[in-house]
Amino acid sequence: VSNAPPRRTIQQTNTYTYPQPTLSRAASTPGSVLSRRGGSLLNRRQHLIAGLLFIGGCAFTPQQVKFQPTVSSSVPAAPLPTGGKEIALVTADERLSSAIGSRGLGPGGMSAEITTSDDIAKIVNDQVSSAMTQRGFTVKPGPQRGLPELRIEVRNLAYQVTPGIITGHLRAEAVLKGACTVSGERRYEHLYRGESTEEVLVVQFAESNSKHLNTALSAALNGIVTDQQLATCLAD
Repeated sequence: VSNAPPRRTIQQTNTYTYPQPTLSRAASTPGSVLSRRGGSLLNRRQHLIAGLLFIGGCAFTPQQVKFQPTVSSSVPAAPLPTGGKEIALVTADERLSSAIGSRGLGPGGMSAEITTSDDIAKIVNDQVSSAMTQRGFTVKPGPQRGLPELRIEVRNLAYQVTPGIITGHLRAEAVLKGACTVSGERRYEHLYRGESTEEVLVVQFAESNSKHLNTALSAALNGIVTDQQLATCLAD
């Protein structure tokens, strides 16, 4: 009889691994953990609200615009035989207010003023003087006794945004008055208008508003320097 201890049989069992939590990766697009481009609905709403608040806040910031109008250098098809005739040029800013308008589209329809630090009368004077010189006149800063006088008055520079259902209607306008006086008698006068319009969704910045106002003023100035009746009056 053997005295050896009995052998034990060890049975191997398969081990079980519990599920491990998955670490989230950084989203490539804000909120894209939902595998949706542009993020979750909540995040998109937050971005939209922030954008609207920023745009609305812009409407309450006063704005300064810059005037740099351009006058057509082309002489009308039938230039006058002015022979360098001397004329006096007088320019005046006759606007009732220095405010040009308001930025528009602000909450409750309220918004800040649009103004300019430019000398509008001087800008208009320089442009008209250069253009009339190209037409053959010798322009003298007026008034000058004994010379035909061209008087330019800046009557209005206006900017307005009228709210609509979806967009706002932007309108910039310039109104100038030109008058010809010979021997103390006013023989001709006319109002010259220019405008620029656009349908807009948001409050416009200074660069865009300056562009619209310059387009309007340039159109009014071109009306003056291409007016054959005005030129004929001055050439008499």
